[in-house]
Amino acid sequence: MKRHGFVTGATGFLGRNLVEELTRQEWEITKLCLPTDKTESLMRPEVQIVIGSLTDLASLLTAMPTAPRRRISPRGEHELVVCT
Repeated sequence: MKRHGFVTGATGFLGRNLVEELTRQEWEITKLCLPTDKTESLMRPEVQIVIGSLTDLASLLTAMPTAPRRRISPRGEHELVVCT
């Protein structure tokens, strides 16, 4: 069974190198990239690119649709999705 990784900052120096190493080890990767990121050089069959932000709940749910999650609403103000 292949392992799956979720990488933010994949267009930066560390993220690019992390993705390179994980794909070398045959991981499937989902990358969360900002709308302003240049993603053309990141295209690979084993890599899925999701455009969004860590501050955007919808893009996180799109990027990690099968991750187990629970909803926490400490004061009823905001919902936080915690992936475990």
